[in-house]
Amino acid sequence: ASSRSRRTERKKHDLRQGGIYENIALMRTLHNIISESFNFCKDVKHFCELVIAYEADGFHIAKRLQDAQSSFLDMIDKYSRTIWPSELNFVNITETPELTVLRKNLDLLEMKYRYTPEPVLTNWKVSILDELVDSI
Repeated sequence: ASSRSRRTERKKHDLRQGGIYENIALMRTLHNIISESFNFCKDVKHFCELVIAYEADGFHIAKRLQDAQSSFLDMIDKYSRTIWPSELNFVNITETPELTVLRKNLDLLEMKYRYTPEPVLTNWKVSILDELVDSI
């Protein structure tokens, strides 16, 4: 019996396309990746500061890195609403085919993965880089 429950638990993490738990495995995996991306912002800031301090072309490198991270975060913000629509956790709402698919197996997903990851981003950018013109 415990072997069967372990196997079922492993299947919930299976990202295989078309698998019965694919939707919740994707939500869990994307939640973890996005959370790590938010944590990575502090590292980007520190790296930018180091590059500016120790490299001759540091401003150019740091600006490109910071802009890339900022674009990535914008993309996360844009697509998070598709992955975790606000209607997903409401009980009394008109079901659509898309929502029905999303809700399938949702009760098997831990509560923290049912919502968009909360960004913990406060002042992660090197402010002088925001002031630089993109032509640099």
